[in-house]
Amino acid sequence: MNKKLKEHFETIQMELSPKHLIALSEIEIALNFSKNVLDELEISHAIIHNCLKNMTPEQRLATAIDNHIDDLSAQWAFREIDRVEIITNGQKILGDA
Repeated sequence: MNKKLKEHFETIQMELSPKHLIALSEIEIALNFSKNVLDELEISHAIIHNCLKNMTPEQRLATAIDNHIDDLSAQWAFREIDRVEIITNGQKILGDA
């Protein structure tokens, strides 16, 4: 999406008003920030996965209980399905950023 926006921007740049140029710059900043957030989520997902691989069942249960007490997860304690869905959607949107 970001790559396509840049290509389109280069094509119409001379026709845009200063107000529109500022708006496009703000969109590009937001896209770059979104890509950074997605990258961080992907790294966090991998770290959580590695932690889970090294936890005993008792440790997983204790963490699940703590997460429930802290109201962090209404579903499975580690929210893997939620993260994977968000990562997949983000990659579809920002894949070529």
